[in-house]
Amino acid sequence: MQEMELHVHYLCPYAQRALYVKAFKNINCQIIEQDLSIKSPSLYNINPLGKVPSLLYIRDGRRYKLYESIQVCQFLDSFPGPSLYPKIGDIIDPLAKAQIDMALKNEIDVFVSAFIPFWWKTPTEKDKQFALKVVSIANKRVQGGRYYMTEELGDVLTMADIALFPFVERIWALKESFLSEMVEGLNLSSLWQWYHRMISHVWIQQYLAPAHRLRKVLSLIKENKYPGLALPVTIYDQ
Repeated sequence: MQEMELHVHYLCPYAQRALYVKAFKNINCQIIEQDLSIKSPSLYNINPLGKVPSLLYIRDGRRYKLYESIQVCQFLDSFPGPSLYPKIGDIIDPLAKAQIDMALKNEIDVFVSAFIPFWWKTPTEKDKQFALKVVSIANKRVQGGRYYMTEELGDVLTMADIALFPFVERIWALKESFLSEMVEGLNLSSLWQWYHRMISHVWIQQYLAPAHRLRKVLSLIKENKYPGLALPVTIYDQ
């Protein structure tokens, strides 16, 4: 017997990664929304860091706990159905996986590190220059709206696209306000083509974060009134 709980907040970009993979794979599992402003014992029981996504998987009575977003996504991708890692027959191509995992560590993680100062603090001039460089590299990677790993693997959707998307989702939503300095002066036509290609997928549309809610979250952060992502999520409609 198998059971699975996926603990999330719908406005957390890391949790969105897992939600997008769940939707892509059409996995039926219990989704539990967590209030990150008042973290519950149930969340800490799975993840001692009190973060999302956190996943509880019960198989034959044994409880397995996962709580790093990429590891949660990789586990979800192991379920039957289309894969975010190219396969040779029924087996994931180890060379393709190595290339994707290198991109996750050396490029997507760097993109996220460039994004963080703009979300959580007032970015320095050094932060701005670094972000412009990193965003430009991502734009080149998805030239013409192609998927992220096209240069290495052909134009196929991979885990790299899923890992990057929630952060580009936020830049797109707030590019003319809070996050304008991340993209100022850049021609990002390829990145925006890629973004629109991604949102054309029905499984992406299921868990998109509404722009007005993202704007509300970031305004609370900038006003020092942010206690953490709270519930119900509709409070960010105000």
